[in-house]
Amino acid sequence: MVALSVGCSGGASDQSAAASADSGAITRESLAKFGASFYTEPPPASLDRFYPPHTQRMEYRDLMREMYLPESFARQEAQRGQWDAARRSWARFIERFTRLRTVVPEWEARFGTVDEWQSAIQPILASGTPADAERLERTQEALFVKHCEECHATERQRVYARYHFGTFRTVWAIPPKIDDPLIQVMLTEWKGKAAIPDGTVSFRDYMKLMNTSLMTAWNLADAGEIEAARVSMSRLETYLDAIPPVCAECHGGEPRRYFIDADSLEKFHAVSRALAGATVDRADVVRQLRDAFDNTCSRCHDIHLIPAKLQRAWALAANQVAPAQ
Repeated sequence: MVALSVGCSGGASDQSAAASADSGAITRESLAKFGASFYTEPPPASLDRFYPPHTQRMEYRDLMREMYLPESFARQEAQRGQWDAARRSWARFIERFTRLRTVVPEWEARFGTVDEWQSAIQPILASGTPADAERLERTQEALFVKHCEECHATERQRVYARYHFGTFRTVWAIPPKIDDPLIQVMLTEWKGKAAIPDGTVSFRDYMKLMNTSLMTAWNLADAGEIEAARVSMSRLETYLDAIPPVCAECHGGEPRRYFIDADSLEKFHAVSRALAGATVDRADVVRQLRDAFDNTCSRCHDIHLIPAKLQRAWALAANQVAPAQ
């Protein structure tokens, strides 16, 4: 929600409003009250019916946006002195708020009560003086922080991880047939409790294969063991060249290749060429590896790691995967 910028002119009313805003501030205690299950449980199952595959769209997000818009408009209209319009917008907000706060029973208390919102806002709307616009802004913002923002701070990442991404632990990869002893370990010893199809490794383990090859090449090049670094870089390139079908399990219908496009992969091929020269500038190879990692691997990790880690934590808590898997 975008808050309008308001000036502070002092006076008793401003002090009262400031106190009201402070009472709605997010605190460690308030977050802890709702955060105990963050890493052990996915969002409430009652949300499922508002998201694919049960619906064509992410309907709960749409409902939240539809509720928020008239609340935001009421603030703006009050700032412009359009009090009749602000009252109508507020009435639409309350209608939608009343309906939405009950559709996920586990979250009903987090919305606050209709009476709490109405008793705080209705007297200001009824008064409708220029000074009331600032009072409205401060009072609405305090309610927003106390209820909406606190819930978003603890729940939004869980919702994103559950509904906005595929299930990472059900993505399998067929490792290329290359000489890497770690592959055989993964194919046999690391399967744990998961029903991983024969000849495949989990997406997480495929990332380990790439990461091990990359970090080994990086360390060996830095230590001056160039021939061994070349072997590890060759493995890494093979893994990278084979990754598009893995990513396509979630991104298959998208035209963008993100950070497995030709330009991104070329960064790694350039490292191999630098290692293949008659003379090797170790510092330059390390610089190129760092640049390749920062501008390809890390870009994907920034988006995917938080939901992947949350999904894994939930699966571990539910005994659906083994810790070493």
